[in-house]
Amino acid sequence: MAVFSYDQIVRMACDPARFPGLGTAPVAGDAFSGMGLLLDCDGTLLDSIDAWYLAEEHVASSVGITITDEARDEINALTLDEAAAYFHDHYDIGDNADEVKADIDAFMLQYYRTRANEMPGALGFVKRMHGQGARQIVVSSSPSVFLEAGLAHAGFLPYLDGVISANDVGIPKREARMWDAACRMAGTDKASTWAFDDSLYALDAARAAGYRVVGTYSHDMCSTHDELREHADIAVENLGELDPELLRARR
Repeated sequence: MAVFSYDQIVRMACDPARFPGLGTAPVAGDAFSGMGLLLDCDGTLLDSIDAWYLAEEHVASSVGITITDEARDEINALTLDEAAAYFHDHYDIGDNADEVKADIDAFMLQYYRTRANEMPGALGFVKRMHGQGARQIVVSSSPSVFLEAGLAHAGFLPYLDGVISANDVGIPKREARMWDAACRMAGTDKASTWAFDDSLYALDAARAAGYRVVGTYSHDMCSTHDELREHADIAVENLGELDPELLRARR
């Protein structure tokens, strides 16, 4: 996997050829101008957490194994390439990791193209923040081909300013430079930029990198409500219940 520079990542993440329709909706106001939102996709914007678990079960069932809770926690923090290698190395699935990845790719792309819908209130929140001048970057471990398909299917792309895939650029969300690259894309300063995620490892990584974080609930296997309250500056059931004024009040 190639590892890209910050400047290359910015160009890729905002390339209309990679994400047709990205950022085309008009901006009506500037109440949140200068604020950056770094948004996770699966489980925060898209109700697609089950898709990854279904894909994991699809791969595991091919050889009759059951994924333990401990293994699932480890897999949850991996990129797709890393997850494919994990399945091959730990369970001897497929002739090589590329074969496992191709199987997951086909399963997931069909899901994102046809079944990926918004998490409750997520599209309305993103529309409102875009319309009031906030800069919004999706930061995800999923490959960009899945993100484009799912975000387009659910109607998000016109309201986003960039999409960065850890799987594509070779920088995992566990690393501070992933969040810093996304902040650079947003063109906002760190003090005015929030990171949103449903997984504790990502919330902790963004917080360690110096960002304030919003925890959104998706599934107990990602994080419980109590864990979100403990690890996030703001914890919500979903973006539909988040008052944007809370973000501004804490700038």
